[in-house]
Amino acid sequence: MRVLFVTAMMLCVCLFTPGCAGGEQEEIICEDGGVLTQFDSYYCEFEILETPEGEECGGPDGELYIENECYGTLKIEMTNTGDTPVHIITFVWWQYDAWMNCEPINMISEDLYELDSMGGTVEGALPGSGSLIVAFDHPNSCDDEDSSIPDAEISFKVSLVSK
Repeated sequence: MRVLFVTAMMLCVCLFTPGCAGGEQEEIICEDGGVLTQFDSYYCEFEILETPEGEECGGPDGELYIENECYGTLKIEMTNTGDTPVHIITFVWWQYDAWMNCEPINMISEDLYELDSMGGTVEGALPGSGSLIVAFDHPNSCDDEDSSIPDAEISFKVSLVSK
């Protein structure tokens, strides 16, 4: 009877502990929000660590069976209650100055950006380790100042989902 009771307790504890049963785990990287005027932007910078030495990634030979299985999935959620869309872009840290100076940059994945978004979820596999930036940018931020350009009011959450 005691063994049955202890087993039942352990099962209950496991069911209410995130990740205990092998499900997905979500780590919130950043969340914020506010009014986004023409020259404002929100961004969060974060580090994706390399797979620790000695740990295999994706299989017994270290070969990936699922693309980027080691680094997880980046999930970007945004709501926009303003009057203008917002660009959601993800890029590597060293392109920050180019982005701030309105120069062309490369997004890291087609799945991790959405231009002219009025809200929703963008998610995709991470391309590897390193410092990344997710930015929420007004679509007219590189235009001449114009007081008639509407604002966006956003809230967002960026998280890392892993198995």
